[in-house]
Amino acid sequence: MVIIKYIATYKNGLLDTEETGREEPLSKHLYYYNKQGQELKSKLYRDDKHVYSYLTSYTKKGLPYTYEMRDEIEGNSGVWLYKYNKKGQLSYKINLYARTTDN
Repeated sequence: MVIIKYIATYKNGLLDTEETGREEPLSKHLYYYNKQGQELKSKLYRDDKHVYSYLTSYTKKGLPYTYEMRDEIEGNSGVWLYKYNKKGQLSYKINLYARTTDN
């Protein structure tokens, strides 16, 4: 797994794919890809704190199978399952659970 892309969002609304001499960014997003160029996971940082993680798994045909979002600060998470028909078309996407630490 390699980091291919780094994106930072600045106060002026601009997106930047590499670090520059501008003011400190509001958020940073790191993307991790496999050899096929599919996004496996990404991490979002705000105020230099790791706040969100996103994980994606794929079927043997390269279609998204599951997608997980995790809030690293509050402990919230959600998992989505993708189901496809025989033609490889998305039949439905379902949120398997939404869990918080308040339960």
